[in-house]
Amino acid sequence: MYIKRTIKQHISNHISRPEITLIVGPRQVGKTTLITEIGEELKLQGKKVVSFNLDIEDDFVLFTTQSQLMNRLKLELGNEKGYVFIDEVQRKENAGRFFKGIYDMKHPYKFILT
Repeated sequence: MYIKRTIKQHISNHISRPEITLIVGPRQVGKTTLITEIGEELKLQGKKVVSFNLDIEDDFVLFTTQSQLMNRLKLELGNEKGYVFIDEVQRKENAGRFFKGIYDMKHPYKFILT
């Protein structure tokens, strides 16, 4: 059963801001469903979107270094604005420092993390 979430509008509003969007909450409350839905809506608007899940090994290995991730994003999104959804970000050791460093690089990508 799908439950309409009131937080969705707040997250959608934050998408246009440059800061990293972090969605937190207990397990099984719909964080993954929410970002999947927002990502699909962005795609329907013609926006470039890429998604990763750090529970998936093939995705997780891309997060070994910041430059490795950024090289992959440049291949997928180019140098234009794009949206990067990363699920299960707590799997990345020192995730706060890792993503702060990426944010400080001033790339044209908007990061949405759970």
